[in-house]
Amino acid sequence: VGFKKIWGKKINGVDYRKVLLNFQEGTSKVVADYSRSNGFVMEEPSKYLITGKVADGSGTVTASSDEVYSGRTAEVTITPADGYKIVSVTDNGSDVTSHVSGGKYTISNVTENHTVTAWFSRNEYTVTVSVEHGSGSTSKQAYYGDTLVFSVSPDEGFEFESASGGSYSNGTLTVTNVTGNINITVKF
Repeated sequence: VGFKKIWGKKINGVDYRKVLLNFQEGTSKVVADYSRSNGFVMEEPSKYLITGKVADGSGTVTASSDEVYSGRTAEVTITPADGYKIVSVTDNGSDVTSHVSGGKYTISNVTENHTVTAWFSRNEYTVTVSVEHGSGSTSKQAYYGDTLVFSVSPDEGFEFESASGGSYSNGTLTVTNVTGNINITVKF
């Protein structure tokens, strides 16, 4: 199982019927002796395709090799794009997410074609604004790369003093290019 037959012959009188040849990653072996026809038959391991596919989101799914010999191991690298995370991974339709470690998924003892599919989603963060001597303290959810706008206003008799992040103008705090959880203090 997992082998195909190839034809070989004696070359310059050397009997290759007893020679064990290595084919790249696989091993062939002599399975029949056809000495009367001055040749022999060898078995070469079958190759199987390893395909990577992105079903949703942004990232890559790359096999260490597009073809793998029968019985060998294949490694697939699953890499989310900046601001994305792996949601789930399947191998031929079966969920293997729990087998992905450090962005790598290993297929041992390959005996068929494999399609490894990944789903990615944008990272979600919390931006929290605290206002001193005013109003507008709140938290909002944002995805990687988003811009958020907050309305903040001073208590009577106070003016804008500082903001620990974002950009303040006329009662509006703008936070651009969110790439993580952020805590901002606005002081009036």
